[in-house]
Amino acid sequence: MKKATIYLLGFVLSINTLAQELPDTVRWMSFEQVRAAFYQKNKPILIYLYTDDCDSCSMMQGLSFENSEVAKYINYYFYPIRFNARSYDTVTFFNGSKFVHQPSQKYHSLVTVFLKDSIHFPALVVFNKYAQGQVFYGFRDRDHIFPILIYYAEEVYTTTQYDDFEKVYFKTYPPGLQQVISRLHIHWKDINQLDSLMHQSPKMIFIDVYDRLRVGPTIMRMQVYNNPIIASYLNKHFYPVTVEARGKDTVVFNGREYGPSERYPYHDLAISMLDGKMKFPAFLVLDKDYRLLDREQVFLLPEDFYRIITYLGDGYYQRMSFQDYLKQYEKQLEPTIEKIRKFYR
Repeated sequence: MKKATIYLLGFVLSINTLAQELPDTVRWMSFEQVRAAFYQKNKPILIYLYTDDCDSCSMMQGLSFENSEVAKYINYYFYPIRFNARSYDTVTFFNGSKFVHQPSQKYHSLVTVFLKDSIHFPALVVFNKYAQGQVFYGFRDRDHIFPILIYYAEEVYTTTQYDDFEKVYFKTYPPGLQQVISRLHIHWKDINQLDSLMHQSPKMIFIDVYDRLRVGPTIMRMQVYNNPIIASYLNKHFYPVTVEARGKDTVVFNGREYGPSERYPYHDLAISMLDGKMKFPAFLVLDKDYRLLDREQVFLLPEDFYRIITYLGDGYYQRMSFQDYLKQYEKQLEPTIEKIRKFYR
């Protein structure tokens, strides 16, 4: 019988750590408050546009923004603004421009700037920490607002389009489920046994530096590394191991002992491997002599990860650049990549 492993929702763990310090409702801010705060600390900005006569808006307020998990997550990771589209207030935007509600117009002029010719509610306008915005239309309950929040809070937008991320996200966290059962295709090795395995039969090493309090790393583990095609490749060419970023145990790696940091909430081995830059998801690839070949600290779609891992695992890195590899072998990779994509349709 094949082995099944249960993975709990990563963001539930994250929310539980905030439970004692944040209120159960969203702490809405004004545009002026957010403008001042944003210059002090760059966090994404969440703007909720609504009208009083919109039933879907009322539902979203009650079922989403008054949901304890959603509220805590927003309060911790975002600057949230709630704005009535028919408001008559004068608003000073982040760049200093002022917007008013013209008597001849149905909606506030700032709403037309955000939504242009496609004005319907509810609508979310989200700006990342670089002040680049995107609009999301329609009612979203707890399960359907979280991928938007995580996409911005964990900076997935730096590598991945939202629609692509959402497909992989819902494959990992189907709406309505509090936990997901996923078959374990990848054969993770105990890091304490790695030195012995390398001595007996050297292989390249794939290391997932895993932070259990973030969602991006969990999605990578469940839907990228554990994709049957990718997992088969990793099992064949690598020893896959996990380094728990917040682990509490003493571990042995390359003949040296590492334990939890006495100064930081991370494990010393994770800190060492990431050069103190604790950004997740994160993985490393080492050769048979423990030399670092690659370190990535971004969210990657399965097909993008497959391109990287085959470039390294098949030894192409020894004779050509990654860009040349893609130019020369992309057509050969495409049939397998298409099979990988089919898992997420």
